[in-house]
Amino acid sequence: MMRRVSDWRLLVGGALLCGFLLIAIAPQAVTRQNPFNGDLGGALGLPSHRHLFGTDELGRDLFARVVYGARITLEITVGALLVSAVAGVALGTAAGYRRGPVDEAVMRTLDIVMSFPGVLLAIAIVAGLGRGIVNLSIAMGVTSVPVFARLSRGLVLSVAENEYVAAATAMGSTGTRIVVRHIVPNIMSTILVQLVARFGLTVLSAASLGFLGLGVEPPQPEWGQLINAGRAYIGSNPGLIVFPGVALMATVFAFNLVGDFLQDLIDPRLRR
Repeated sequence: MMRRVSDWRLLVGGALLCGFLLIAIAPQAVTRQNPFNGDLGGALGLPSHRHLFGTDELGRDLFARVVYGARITLEITVGALLVSAVAGVALGTAAGYRRGPVDEAVMRTLDIVMSFPGVLLAIAIVAGLGRGIVNLSIAMGVTSVPVFARLSRGLVLSVAENEYVAAATAMGSTGTRIVVRHIVPNIMSTILVQLVARFGLTVLSAASLGFLGLGVEPPQPEWGQLINAGRAYIGSNPGLIVFPGVALMATVFAFNLVGDFLQDLIDPRLRR
């Protein structure tokens, strides 16, 4: 157990993850600058003691905008994962437990969803629903539903063969009771690991949509949007891209490290 706790992936990823969550939950504790107040006279300023990351094209403090962008990124990502996990687990559990026509209908529907590239499907949903944190969460959540549904279905098919499920069925328990009390609790650990593992990819997807101009409405700061806005000034002030890019990279790296560690912890066969 001590070897597991001291795993470098957990230590490094956990430290970065704690920093990200602290900044996202309490950005006002990290910076006193307002991310929306600008000064055109100080536009495109270089890093200084007052503006740690410099200023953007409207004279707004870039450090404050990167810090407050962490909260928006967290809100979008958590919302997307909740949508995908709840819908995916519900569909996968129904397909795996009921089987037959239900299984066939669910899996063929998921095949149709998976036939569309994830980014294009998200773009189509955002185009229909409009921009905003809620709509972005729904769009990205829908694209990940097949991942959780297929995983849940496979787990349910395995768990349903256990003796305690057969015993509950013999005792007259209803299908809903068996699923809620005996099947779902036994697959949740793997689902939670998948949630953590998907977090980094979802953060990256949110930034991609923001970079394409489909993120939150300006002047709300969002990392992908900040990187896109800084492209025009990459020659004169590369920090406009570098600083939000490093924040994005560090966040994805942290979640990937923790996700890999948890996968190895749950499934020892993955260890080398």
